[in-house]
Amino acid sequence: MALSLCRTTVDDSARELMEHGTAAFPIACYHDDLQAEPVPWHWHEDFEYIYAHEGTVTVGVDKKHICLTEGQGIFINSGVFHAVKFAETGPSVLRSGVFHPRLTGGRDTIFWQKLIRPLLAAGAPGYFLLQDTEPWQAQMLARLREVW
Repeated sequence: MALSLCRTTVDDSARELMEHGTAAFPIACYHDDLQAEPVPWHWHEDFEYIYAHEGTVTVGVDKKHICLTEGQGIFINSGVFHAVKFAETGPSVLRSGVFHPRLTGGRDTIFWQKLIRPLLAAGAPGYFLLQDTEPWQAQMLARLREVW
């Protein structure tokens, strides 16, 4: 697990160049204080979840700016252009997990066929908001905090 301030490096297409985790275990977790440094616009093949750990966090995704308050989160799909910045008042700290779809196994697994392939298909949503007002989303946020 990586713990760091964000140092996002991108190529000419804004594709993030950093590998998250290792080939054998393609996941990394991050803790970023956005007052110190925002996460610039970028994209990657990985899935990403972000939750506002402290204060508020502004996520730019799918031509929208979404303000997450403490405890709320967002799941960003593979290949989606996004950025994260300080919400301009109070603390702005996020925790995130960035993981490659192959973390669930190969393309011939039931996990890939039933869970991953639909997310990667054309027309799949670019993101999902996660709020504790919906029971399944509250449970998802609790699991993501545990995983981090």
